[in-house]
Amino acid sequence: MRNLENIDDLITRISSRTNSEINFLASEKGLKVQWMEEITSNPAAMDYLKAKGKDGVDFFISYYVNKKYRWYKPLFLNKHRKKKDRWLATCEEHFRIMLQKKIIDLHCQWNAYLVKVPGVETSHDFNYAIRDPFNCAFIAPLTPNEIKMFKDFLLQEGVFIDDLITDSDLDYDAFKAIHKANYPDTAEVPAWYDYHNKRTNSKNLLHLPTIRSDKEGFYIHLAEQKQASKEAPIVSDGEDLVFLDPNDPKFIKKFVKKFESPDYQKKYKYFRLEKKIESRLDDGIYDYFKQLLLQDEEIPMKANADFLAAIKASYTDYCVKKIVKKLPLAYEQYLYKTKEGLHKKVNYNHYADTMEEGKKLILDGRVLNGEPRDFNF
Repeated sequence: MRNLENIDDLITRISSRTNSEINFLASEKGLKVQWMEEITSNPAAMDYLKAKGKDGVDFFISYYVNKKYRWYKPLFLNKHRKKKDRWLATCEEHFRIMLQKKIIDLHCQWNAYLVKVPGVETSHDFNYAIRDPFNCAFIAPLTPNEIKMFKDFLLQEGVFIDDLITDSDLDYDAFKAIHKANYPDTAEVPAWYDYHNKRTNSKNLLHLPTIRSDKEGFYIHLAEQKQASKEAPIVSDGEDLVFLDPNDPKFIKKFVKKFESPDYQKKYKYFRLEKKIESRLDDGIYDYFKQLLLQDEEIPMKANADFLAAIKASYTDYCVKKIVKKLPLAYEQYLYKTKEGLHKKVNYNHYADTMEEGKKLILDGRVLNGEPRDFNF
């Protein structure tokens, strides 16, 4: 009976949080979908983006609406976050990073023809799964040993709050490129990746040959050449014909000015001003100090002759203790949701369009090369 009571209690706790999260995410999704439709249904905006870089339009729009949501800052956002168990959610975000690393490791082996993965036809299937790892059907769930390894990662000497950042959707190609470039300072790789590589020796997987994706690239090139011979070139307005970079602040500013309403232009202006003020403070210390003040409890300060370093170390210590404390319950919930299929699906996974087009190009290229129209290569 005790086990049954525990399960019933768990269902109640998950259901109550899930309903709240669904309402919040539905609102966020609705706004983002609305903004995407406003851009894609605006011929002037689409022509403007295509003139800048045709192949990057879908990615730019997806990236742009996510940035726009950051400066929108609806009132209900703060109310929701106060009620939500922040540390359970933080654990879940770290689980997402861990699952993404598992997907990349498997992608390395698949690409070198070392393993077959049921349900996977092309590299696009891995890239799609990266964006919705909790619902990836071809990787094994996180194990107790992996959770223990994550706890060791948190408690290691010298870990800092920067190592706990989970804002990443790094896929196989991006990670390979960063590894090949010897991890430049601008690269944003979750610290878990390096720790996991050292503990498991999985860094060697990045040195495996890229046989399958090279073939895909060959087929795609054939198909795109065929398409290019039939399509008329895009005529631009002649200004600033540069690569469409969603991280270019000048281009973002120009796009906002051209196509956003005065109200959103004002919100964007305030957001940029706020970020400018924060950037003047050392190493994001503004955010750490603000977070310390927002907590509903006293937080011990670490001793350090450098006041800024003391703030950062104190906030790191606080976060680590909170995550470690919630880790068992978070893992329990993760296993239950995985078993019962309760993980929220990323319904607005915009990579689906890219995946569909990419697979079609591969098949078209196969035919052009005198091969069967299938993925058996």
